[in-house]
Amino acid sequence: MTAFKYYLGLDMGTNSVGWAATDPEYRLLKAKGKDLWGIREFNEASGAVERRTHRISRRRRQREQVRIGILKDYFHDAICEVDPSFFRRLENSKYHEEDKDVEVRYKNNIFNDGNYTDKDYFNEYPTIYHLRNELISSTEKHDVRLVFLALLNMFKHRGHFLNAGLGENNGESNIDNAYFELTELLSELTEYHLSQDIDCKQIEAILSRRDMSRTHKAEELAGVLHVDLKNKPYKELIRGLCGLKFNACVVFPDVQSEEVTKLDICLSESTFDEKSDEIANIIGEDYFEIIMAMKEMFDIGSLASIMKGHNYLSQARVASYTKHKEDLKLLKEVIKKYCGKKEYDKFFNYHRQELRHIQSIKKI
Repeated sequence: MTAFKYYLGLDMGTNSVGWAATDPEYRLLKAKGKDLWGIREFNEASGAVERRTHRISRRRRQREQVRIGILKDYFHDAICEVDPSFFRRLENSKYHEEDKDVEVRYKNNIFNDGNYTDKDYFNEYPTIYHLRNELISSTEKHDVRLVFLALLNMFKHRGHFLNAGLGENNGESNIDNAYFELTELLSELTEYHLSQDIDCKQIEAILSRRDMSRTHKAEELAGVLHVDLKNKPYKELIRGLCGLKFNACVVFPDVQSEEVTKLDICLSESTFDEKSDEIANIIGEDYFEIIMAMKEMFDIGSLASIMKGHNYLSQARVASYTKHKEDLKLLKEVIKKYCGKKEYDKFFNYHRQELRHIQSIKKI
């Protein structure tokens, strides 16, 4: 076969490669009567972020299953004495009745006693927080299954700051301590200085507001701390305190290298704990102390927005449920009084009417 010179041109994309073969004069070559050019498409590669997200989700789920398994072991003997099929019913609760195991093919998923069923349970405890609040405030002995359900909820949804903002004085002095620690670390380890003559209640009030965007919070907080947002390092610090994404390489310039030119951190992300080891390895333990001090302040603000003066999360949730119930009752009364039954049904019973319509179609 006679050798000849040719050029191969490639146009490489994220999910395709275009190619063409030409002679030295850039004329398209042919083979078997067909032009030698084309395109090959393939699935786009998933980035490291997506793979990390799936990996973190799997790890979190595995840890949750381990915690629940340990809890079941602790309660197994005590619960089986009063209700041998309790755990089996819980495991089958996600199925329709006809798909459950034959031994637990009941209408009730949690309580199936002769004098106490799921209906009684939900009438007594509309939410899991009502149950948790009852167990906290009452000194009476309760059914062991109720205790298990309350702990199960806490083991499944353990949170990501573990009530670090609560203390003996209902969190009143913790924001002061957290701010003092942050200012001390900044003065000791960096060139940044934040005024210590600050009313920390103002900081907590800003961080705990729910009617304000995080960007607006940053502007308000900068005013309280007398910080100029045109100063980039201080701006990034303020953004971090408010739960916005900030670049640690701007705050700590000496951590920059050829491999690390930008390090985005977001204290409000639920995956922050999973990334904390990686962040500490990049910026060092000293600077990571500053990050954790910022995280503590952010958590105290987040917690204050939830707790609203209550000592326990369950108390705050029950109070929120009660207020919502009262507001809903008032809204229904107003719409019924001023809008009429047709508008009332359209506003509150739309999905119920739609369901009836679908069922009537199925019958036809």
